[in-house]
Amino acid sequence: MRFIKIDGGADSAYAAPLENLLSVHADTNAKLSVTFKSSLPLNLTTIGTTAAAATKAYDEIIFSITEDKEDEAVNEILQLLTAVGTSKNNMITELGTSLEFVSAVDSITLGVS
Repeated sequence: MRFIKIDGGADSAYAAPLENLLSVHADTNAKLSVTFKSSLPLNLTTIGTTAAAATKAYDEIIFSITEDKEDEAVNEILQLLTAVGTSKNNMITELGTSLEFVSAVDSITLGVS
């Protein structure tokens, strides 16, 4: 099983199976969002605790990216995700500030509804 790992810097990191990836999108200038099926779906009081409610939840990572390079940033991440891997373990693909168009990991939010 392949994993995506995100190093958020001071006191934050995230990893999820690649199969949990929902989207990579830039719908705001200089920001990129990567979403995954939630890792905490049954703990969300805002949407309920049923299995049906769990399918509505997602985890979101927001990156700061180079202004007006949204398309290039999405392409760069997609290239990494379809590659063999970027770490010593080729089953882990690392996303973060080592990417050309990513300048920071702004936030890692679990269980967005």
